[in-house]
This record gives sequence, C-alpha cells and structure tokens, in this order.
Amino acid sequence: MVEHRTKKSHIVPQSYLKRFALDGEHLWVFDKASLKSYGANVRDVAQERAFYEIETDPNGTGASPQIIEQYLAQIEGETSQAVDNLLARCDPEGVPNELRDPLAKLVALQMARTKEVRMRLNNFFETGFAEVIEREVLDGYVGSIPSATMTEQLMQQTEANRHAFFLQPLAMQALTSRLLSFIWRIAIRRSNDYPLYTSDNPVVLNLIDAAFREQGGRGIDTYGVEIVFPLTPTVALWLFEPKCYAEFAPFDGTAVKLTDELVEMSNSLQVASAARQVICIQDLFDFARMYCHKVPGVRDPARFLEN
Repeated sequence: MVEHRTKKSHIVPQSYLKRFALDGEHLWVFDKASLKSYGANVRDVAQERAFYEIETDPNGTGASPQIIEQYLAQIEGETSQAVDNLLARCDPEGVPNELRDPLAKLVALQMARTKEVRMRLNNFFETGFAEVIEREVLDGYVGSIPSATMTEQLMQQTEANRHAFFLQPLAMQALTSRLLSFIWRIAIRRSNDYPLYTSDNPVVLNLIDAAFREQGGRGIDTYGVEIVFPLTPTVALWLFEPKCYAEFAPFDGTAVKLTDELVEMSNSLQVASAARQVICIQDLFDFARMYCHKVPGVRDPARFLEN
C-alpha cells in the first residue's frame, strides 16, 4: 500500500489557526520581512513543505518518513477537542482541572515543534556544543536531554531527524509535566473590538522583570517566566512560574478580564516572537508595523540564536 504523504507541514495546526479565521478558513497575515499584510487560507499559513519528514533507512526498514506528521495529527485531535471544551466553559469557570493535561500537551508540543527550536538545535549541533544542548536547548523548549552516545549520533543526522528526537512522546511527557506545575489563568474578552494576534510561533515565554532577563535564559525553568498563548482573538492562556508568582496561587485556574493593556502586551509578544508571520482575524496590523519599526531586530530570523 502506498503511504499517503503530507506535503504541507503545519508548524501551527490548522485546527488552531481556524479559530482566528472569520469563516473558519480565511484570515489575515502580516509578513515581518516585507511589512505587508494579505489575506490567506489557513492551509497556506504557518507551514513549510515536508518540514517534519525524516530521513529513514534506505533499505526501507524502520520508521515511516511521515512518523512525526502522524504523531502530530494524533495529538492534535485530542488537544483540539480540549480547547473546544475549554472555550465552552472558561467563562465563567476558568480552566477546569480535567482539561489541564491535554492543554499542557498542546502547549508543550507547540513550543517544541517550531522553526525556532529547529534553528537552535541545528546551531548547537553544528557548532558541536553538546553541553550547551543540555543547558540551553532544553532550556524549556523540549523535555529530555540525550545521552552522550545519542548526542554523537544526532550530530550525524539531518535537521529534521534531530528535531524528531525531541518531539518523541517521552520528551513531551517531561515538558508537559513541568507545565502542569505552573499557575494557570485564562484571560477573556467578550468582543472582537481589539483582537489578539497569533503567529507562526504562538507560545511565548516572557520575562517581565528586567532583573530576571539580565540573568539570562528564557526557558520554562527560568525563575519569573510567564507563558502567553492566545487561543482565539478574545481568549488567551496565561501560565506563571510558580515560585516567583506564588501570590497568584489562590487564583490558579480562574478567569481574568482581557483588558486593552493585556491585549497590547500579548500582541507585542506575538510580533516579537513570530518567525515571519503574524496572524489576525482582521487586517489590523498598524501596531505590528509600528513595533517592527520601533524594534527592527525582531525582523531578523537569526535573533533566536542570541538567546
């Protein structure tokens, strides 16, 4: 039997992108490279040809080249249903405990599947800094550290194969477990008058306090980190590192109003973190253009390697 081959690999799931489309299919994209916006179908956004296709044994034994695509599709079905359930209940319930595990899987997988992570992995392997991989790659974006033997083997692999190693279920379980220890809140707005952006790199790790930023690092184990993940134009998950934000513990799982200030903060993070594409339900990118002019460094794809 001939295996069905997925040609377009979505770095962000279509099921997620559809929540930012007025009709479930069409949305607006701001290209950070050209500073121009355009309308697009969700199938053509945040994707790259054969991005997750791995190199396999030339004799045809072992894993399918599409094994990562198949794994992602399986997890996306479970996590998309969890988001649907959350959106039906979050106002006023907040984040129900029974939905946290699949939601944490969604956040973990989205963190680890991006071009940013592949770029960082490739840089570390190509420069031969195995010890840096242990200390930084894994800085929170992926959940397990390879052994010395495995590191040697991975250095001989393709970029996609290296990335696939860190997308394995065991790695994702470790990252998911860490996320479940965070303080979870959900921010909700009841109109589309000031919509949230998303992007081709939508899970953003942020350090508000400048003193924390100066300490270096930007992973989920970094003291004082918060994770911002827009789910729709009017709803965003907000996760807080539990030691720094211990005073938020009594509010774990609760809903909060998505104010104009929080929308602006989230949108600035999306513009800054996007590899190239910022996404919105409407053609409302004046803020994105302004931000790119104000902070031109966010347009440089290599900026991820500076962290």
